[in-house]
Amino acid sequence: MDMAYNTKPSLKQKKAFSNYLTSGGNMKRALLSAGYSRAIAKNPSKVRESKGFQLLLEKVHLSDGAIAQKHKELIDSEDPRVTYQAIDVFYKLKGYYRGDTNANLTNFQEFIKEISE
Repeated sequence: MDMAYNTKPSLKQKKAFSNYLTSGGNMKRALLSAGYSRAIAKNPSKVRESKGFQLLLEKVHLSDGAIAQKHKELIDSEDPRVTYQAIDVFYKLKGYYRGDTNANLTNFQEFIKEISE
C-alpha cells in the first residue's frame, strides 16, 4: 500500500485506534468511545480505510505485508487457539469480514498468494 506519509491521523482517529487495540478488536465500541457518531460506528470501514487510520496501522506494523508475515508465522503455530484468535483479530482489523462473500473469498485468495511468495 502506497501511503501518503504527509497525512496525519486526526485526534478522533488516534483515539479510536487506541480504543480498538484495547477493546479486543471491537471497532464499533472503539469508534463510539472516540466520539464518532452511531452512523459511522455502524459503517466502520469509513474510518478503518481512511489514510490517517491506515498510517496508524503501519506505525504499529499492521500493514498488509506485516499482517501477511504474521499470518504465515501463526499458521505454523502449534496452538490452534492462538492461531485462530490472532487471525480473527487481524481479519476484523483489516475489514475482511464483510457481508460480500465473494469479496471475502477474493481477500482470502489474495492473502494466500501474498504469503506464498
